[in-house]
Amino acid sequence: MRTRRQIVGRARTPLGTHGKIFVSKTKAGTWQAITYYRSMDGRRRKLHHTARTKAAAERGLREYAAQITQTAGKTLSPHSTVAQAVELWWEEWQEEKRRPYNTVYTYQNAVQKKIIPGMGALQLIECTTAVISLFIKNLSRETSPSTAQLARTILKSIFDTALRYDAVARNPIEAVKGPRREKKDVQILSIDEIEGIRQVLTDRTQLAFVLMLATGARIGEILALRWEDFEKTPAGTIVHITGTIVGKGRNTQRQPHRKAGEGSGISLYIPDFAVAALDAYATETCKQRRAGMIFIGSAKSNGFVSTDVFRWGWRRNLDGTPYAHVHPHMVRATVATMLANNTDISTASAQLGNTETVLRKHYWKRDALAPDARAILSVFGS
Repeated sequence: MRTRRQIVGRARTPLGTHGKIFVSKTKAGTWQAITYYRSMDGRRRKLHHTARTKAAAERGLREYAAQITQTAGKTLSPHSTVAQAVELWWEEWQEEKRRPYNTVYTYQNAVQKKIIPGMGALQLIECTTAVISLFIKNLSRETSPSTAQLARTILKSIFDTALRYDAVARNPIEAVKGPRREKKDVQILSIDEIEGIRQVLTDRTQLAFVLMLATGARIGEILALRWEDFEKTPAGTIVHITGTIVGKGRNTQRQPHRKAGEGSGISLYIPDFAVAALDAYATETCKQRRAGMIFIGSAKSNGFVSTDVFRWGWRRNLDGTPYAHVHPHMVRATVATMLANNTDISTASAQLGNTETVLRKHYWKRDALAPDARAILSVFGS
C-alpha cells in the first residue's frame, strides 16, 4: 500500500527556478553537476555541467542556471528575498508613469538606507504582519515617524507586486498600523516678523522671499521662475508658475511642471511690491540680462539654484537673529491663512494650487475667535 507521501509526491519546484544541485564523479575522472529546472511553461528539464573539479562543476552549473532563469522571465516565489522583490518592484514602479525626481530620489534613498539593510535578507514567506510591524516600530523610534511611514508606504507597494506574482497569499502590510504622528499646529508669520525677515535677508534670498509672499508658491517653484514667466498687462503683472527645481548637485534640473498631480501650471496676479522688488533685482544684479532663469546657480548645479542651496543661504542669513526658527514653508502657510481668513478658502486654494482639503490640513491656521454671531443668536433671548 502506498503511503500518503507517495500519493501526494514531492512539492513542485517553483516556476523559473531549479532544484537541488547534485555533484558526482564520472568514470572519466571528471566531475558532473546535475539539477532540474522548471521552466515557465511548467515543464521539467535536466541541466548539467562537467568540469575537472567538484567546485568548478557546481559553480559552472549555477552560472548556467542563472542565465536560463534571467532569460526565462522575471518571477518571484515565497522563497524570494525582499531584496529580490525590491529589484523587480523598482523596475516596474519606474515604468508605470513619469514620477517627479524628488519622489524617485526619496524612495531610492529609503530603500537603500532603510528597507534593504533592515529586511532585504528575509524571504517573502517570513515577512509576516508581526515581523513588519516590529520593523516599522523600531524604525519610527530610531529615526522619525515620517521616515517609518514612508517605509510602510514603499513596503506596501513592494508586497502588492509580490501579490501579483503569487509570491504571497495576501499583502501583510495591510494590517500593519502606521506610526503615530503628533499633529503639528500650522505656523505662520506676523506682519512684524515678515518685515523683520525682509530686512535681514539679502540679494536673491530676499527676492525669493518677496515672491513667495506675493504668490504663496513653494520655494522650488520660485527658484524655477524665468524672466519670460512674468507678463505685464493693463490690469497688472501676471506670473506664470509652470515648473519647479528638483534634485541637487549635478542632478539639479528644472522640472517643466509643478508638483505631481497639480496640473500643468498656474497664473497669478502679483502685487506692486513684488514687481518693484523684481525690477530692482533686474537692474542691480542682472543688468543687461532679462532672459533665462531669474535665480542663477553655479555650473556644478547645471546653472540652477537647488532648494538645498537656497535653504543653506536662508539659514546663513537668519542664524543669530530672532527669526532663526523660520523656514521657507511657513511663508506658504502665511499666505494661505491670510487669504482664507480675509476672503474664503476657495480663493486661498486657487492661489496656492492646492485642493481645499490639503489647504485645511497643512496650510490654514484658523482664527481662534469665531465670527461674531451675537446678532443672530440674540433671537433666542427675545
